[in-house]
Amino acid sequence: MPKYLPLKNVLFVLLAMLLVSTFACSSENTVVSTPTPTSTTSPEPTSLPDLQDIRQLDNESIGSGKIDLNTRLSAITDLISAYSAVLGEISQKELKDVEQRINDLEIERQLVQALLDTLNYIQYESEDEEPRADYKFFQAQLKGAYIEADFFHPQPIDIVPCFQRILDCSLPPQPELVKEPEDHYDTDAWITVALHLAPDEIPDWFQQDVLERENLEGYKLTHQFFALLLQRRCWPDYRFGLEYNKKLDELAIRIAEEEESDVRPAYIDLYAERAAMLIASEYGSLVKREWIEQILENRLPNGLWPTTLGDEQHNMHSTYNSLWAIGGYQVLLQRGEQGRKELFPFLSED
Repeated sequence: MPKYLPLKNVLFVLLAMLLVSTFACSSENTVVSTPTPTSTTSPEPTSLPDLQDIRQLDNESIGSGKIDLNTRLSAITDLISAYSAVLGEISQKELKDVEQRINDLEIERQLVQALLDTLNYIQYESEDEEPRADYKFFQAQLKGAYIEADFFHPQPIDIVPCFQRILDCSLPPQPELVKEPEDHYDTDAWITVALHLAPDEIPDWFQQDVLERENLEGYKLTHQFFALLLQRRCWPDYRFGLEYNKKLDELAIRIAEEEESDVRPAYIDLYAERAAMLIASEYGSLVKREWIEQILENRLPNGLWPTTLGDEQHNMHSTYNSLWAIGGYQVLLQRGEQGRKELFPFLSED
């Protein structure tokens, strides 16, 4: 009789066969992954902007029309960063020009920030009161130059009749407004004559005390200059001649000399007025950067300006003179003399 394996032996053999079969199938289906070698190539460095591209962006940022100070501040910051990034990559010949451009942008950034701070204070924190007539001239200039100054005069500007031609020389003159002043040093009387009497009809006192006077100083000097500029602007058909323009040149130089000698200005209002008159009248080339820096330094903590050194209270006449000065200089830096004539025009010759 055949001999049979014990049952437990048969089970052991079957289990062993099953294990061998499973291992064989697993080996056929398993893929052994080969490690991917790590790349040793460094990423390409980010290329610096080309100087020519930066200058193109600089030119494009000049813009036209009214200036948006917030947009300009952002553009200046970007331009300073871009120019600074290429300082180590450019030639020595280009280096001097680029460093000068960075310096110009730095001072312009300070001016833009000061304009923003002061306009913000005037709009939201200053007392709501009817401005003086001369303040309205400043406000009209700022409103015409900056979007952030649009809050000035939501209604048509109400200016006394004798001064309306300052902002709009197309208005007809009103000779009947001219009166003989008790004091021939009355600067309002000077301006009224300049605006409303034809140059060949001016009174003798105006000829002697305004046109021919040589020794005026301070506010009298700036207002003498102001009156002659207004006369030239508001009577464009009159041939003033070389002597008249020579007189303006002489007055501008004297104003600049006064400003230069005023090392630590006691009268902050007058210091700003001199610079503002020169910038707004095509004599901006006489204005030195350190004068503008001094005007910035004269500000109070609230961003406005006092009348005199040591005052703790701001004065709006001094503040508007200072805004006129730094605003005109900012426009000169951004857009040059032509841009200044477009945005701060009323002392310019048509």
